[in-house]
Amino acid sequence: MSDSNRRHFQRIPFHTEVILSQAGFHWHAQLLDISLKGLLVAGELPTEVDAQAPVRAEIALSEQQQISMHTQIAHREPQCTGFQCTQIDITSIRHLRRLIELNLGAEAAERELHELL
Repeated sequence: MSDSNRRHFQRIPFHTEVILSQAGFHWHAQLLDISLKGLLVAGELPTEVDAQAPVRAEIALSEQQQISMHTQIAHREPQCTGFQCTQIDITSIRHLRRLIELNLGAEAAERELHELL
């Protein structure tokens, strides 16, 4: 079965900066896409990153709004790193839902939320 057939959550292309942090170490990366289950960033991880430890991701949408989630590294490749969402607050879910609505429509956003629950 192909990845697209197995994937329950649509990835939304969203090219912006993401701030990642782990145990007091912070670094910036380029966000490639995001979904309710995680995100994909460009490039390799810094050598200081522990691949087994949680990583916090923060994506600024505006000066007052951001998406914050706790993640775990899902896969590492030379050109990108995938992070699986392990925890997200309700405000961030609302912002992410709105982003999905704008890209896929309200019905798709509802389906995505039902899959998550």
